Amino acid sequence: MPYQGFQPEYILQSELSTFDLPSLTQLPNIMNIVDASSSLIDTYCGRVSSDGIGSLVYSEYAKNINS
Repeated sequence: MPYQGFQPEYILQSELSTFDLPSLTQLPNIMNIVDASSSLIDTYCGRVSSDGIGSLVYSEYAKNINS
């Protein structure tokens, strides 16, 4: 079952300093910017599924065992 309301995040809050990004204290909406950027990456790469939750962060597939 797909993740309902899944928002891809290519950078986690705990990784902000690793990438020299501002902390939540310095820029309270930084994670909103990360979320928007992550969505743009998925859209650019053509990974947004018809339900709007596809992402490079995870992949789902179904294997046809009758083949």
